[in-house]
Amino acid sequence: MIRTALFVLSLLFTAPVMAQGVPVRSGAHDGFDRLTIDLPRRIAYRIEPDADGATIVFDAQGLRFDLGAVFARIDRRRLRDVVAPPGQGRLRLELACDCELRPFWHGRALLVIDIAERPSGPRRASPVSRPALRPVLPVPSPAADALAARLGPPPVPEMTAESPPPAPPPDLEAMRAALLNQLGRAVSQGLVSAAPEAHQRDLVPPAAEAPGPVVDDTAPLPPERPAAPAAPVSLRARTSMDRDVTGPRVHAAPPSPAPDCPATELLDVPSWGGPEGLPADMGRLYRALFGEFDVVDPKAAQALARLYIHHGFGAEARQVLGLAGRADSEVRLLGELALLVDQELLPGDSVLRRSIDCGEPAVFWALLALGSVDEALVFDHAALRRSFAALPAGLRNRLGPGLVRRLVAVGHFDTARHLQRMIDRVAEPGEPEIGLARADLAEHAAQPDAQALAEVSRTNSAQAAEALAREIEGALARGVPVTMDKAQLAGAYALELRDTPIGGRLAVAHVSALAASGAFDEAATEFDRLAPDPAHPVARAMGANVLREITRSADDLTFLRYVLGDRFLPPGAMPESLAAAIARRLLDTGFAEAADRILQPGATDPALRLLRAESALMQQRPGEAELALLGLDGPEADLLRARARSLRGDHATAQGLFAATDLPPEADRAALHSRDPEALSRASDPLLRRLGDLLRDPPGPADDAGAAIDRTEALLAETEIARATLARLLDEFPPPSVDAQ
Repeated sequence: MIRTALFVLSLLFTAPVMAQGVPVRSGAHDGFDRLTIDLPRRIAYRIEPDADGATIVFDAQGLRFDLGAVFARIDRRRLRDVVAPPGQGRLRLELACDCELRPFWHGRALLVIDIAERPSGPRRASPVSRPALRPVLPVPSPAADALAARLGPPPVPEMTAESPPPAPPPDLEAMRAALLNQLGRAVSQGLVSAAPEAHQRDLVPPAAEAPGPVVDDTAPLPPERPAAPAAPVSLRARTSMDRDVTGPRVHAAPPSPAPDCPATELLDVPSWGGPEGLPADMGRLYRALFGEFDVVDPKAAQALARLYIHHGFGAEARQVLGLAGRADSEVRLLGELALLVDQELLPGDSVLRRSIDCGEPAVFWALLALGSVDEALVFDHAALRRSFAALPAGLRNRLGPGLVRRLVAVGHFDTARHLQRMIDRVAEPGEPEIGLARADLAEHAAQPDAQALAEVSRTNSAQAAEALAREIEGALARGVPVTMDKAQLAGAYALELRDTPIGGRLAVAHVSALAASGAFDEAATEFDRLAPDPAHPVARAMGANVLREITRSADDLTFLRYVLGDRFLPPGAMPESLAAAIARRLLDTGFAEAADRILQPGATDPALRLLRAESALMQQRPGEAELALLGLDGPEADLLRARARSLRGDHATAQGLFAATDLPPEADRAALHSRDPEALSRASDPLLRRLGDLLRDPPGPADDAGAAIDRTEALLAETEIARATLARLLDEFPPPSVDAQ
């Protein structure tokens, strides 16, 4: 069976390649340029150097190379030109520098060629042409370590003067038997795949010189260098887990973080997703999760957890990390990331909560870890934007809206809008959390988006309840009527989510919406059902909203029926604005004593003090009115003070105060009641001024009888005019009832 499997693998890797397009792309990096050749599968190749460059010869004649994007991202300082003769399976690289080629495989079929200047020092010999390669096994892994332990010690190098005595020669037959046994199990479990052999070592730099972790599993061996019989040097075992962990990174390495900050690669979530998609990557990593002894490979578990975090499966990532049975700092950090992608809170000693000053990408995860953002918190907004832009679309949609809403709440509107635009580029229509974030930004711009809230409230999502509460609250604030169906829906949500913050908010919205729609009796019934404890904050908010709607729109009988009792809210617990509105309507309807009960004596608000003074005047208590007006200025206070003076009989002072408030009729009445000719002469009414003149200068005795008769007739005429004037004035200005105070 093992021989058959190996034979099939060899056939697969030596089958001819059908003619098909092979894209060749490029990328510029610090110190080298990179070409990627996206082959249909791994194909044996060799590199033939010459004076101007090198030719890559593939063991397949039907390849057609697509070179249209080669110079899209690089210039010609290192690579002058690329030519692919049709139908020859050859790729000619013409170099413009004294450069060397560093080839390695990435993934299943991506051949990567790095073009870099040679390091300083003596030049190595130019490589020679090598024949096509036979398939081999991949590079070492934990499984290979276990295999090597069973096979025995490696071959012993040549002895030197300081070398210890040589070890006994290995038992080759036992090694072959163990190797075949392990290969059979590996092939049956999908842990071994055939790949070309190692390329010439002079083309592959040491690990320290490579721009990334180079996986050299396809470079050919020279034909004149036969495999050593003492050890299986041409056989290498590597699991799919090892390929993901050791695969080359396309982007340049980020700068080293501060000592107290987590390493950047430990938070590089965007790079943790494989190119094959979630199902294929999950299958591959699950196969590598358990070793040959059914023991969980910790590295494979961490790789699988990273994949889950990349795709937003936090609970699954935590479960896999629990299988590994490790609790080092890296595993703990992965656990925190897994909690954050599920939007759960982190413990107080979290590493990420202390990483707000660690730049990208730590600043993004630190803001999520903090939960609520403090207004005084200072962080790198540009680093946050870059970190968010690098996230996969799924994580942007899941984690972005909540962060946008928190930023809006503390005034970081520009950054919030920037993140929202990035979310909108990849968001699906109708995402509830995204709709709430849009509504928050619209409210900040003083353009409430009622349509966005209505769309979210109609969804069957966890955000629908909050959207409905906000929709009703916004309508009530704008004075827009709320439909009965929305009010009833809020009541259903309030019952379902009772004993939660959003449940209490919905209860207030439900009762308030009923009152706003005119269903005062139903609102009172729901208030009694949902607010058994009148002292509870939710009950007080509910009662205040119901009383406000009753005061605003109920008829007088309904208003008095609910306000004259303490069914909804005692007077001492009313907000000052509500108490002022209720007292104003009570005074307008003539219930001054009831208004006094609403207006608490210790109130300091000027509006409440003015109402209290007006109530005292209606009850003929000018002394209390003046006491309430102490320290208050303005036309309204002067008017009330003038009325108080008039009630106390000080009509002269009242006339001056009425005149100062531009109320001539009131000033004239005070002048008339004062019975002072001087005050009457200053009245605005001409009749009152003439009356004042008559009282101030009465007519004298006549000198002769004729003059006396004429004078008497004139006096009678003036008397008739005065009587008519006094009658009109008495009708217009009834005498006040002077209080003893």
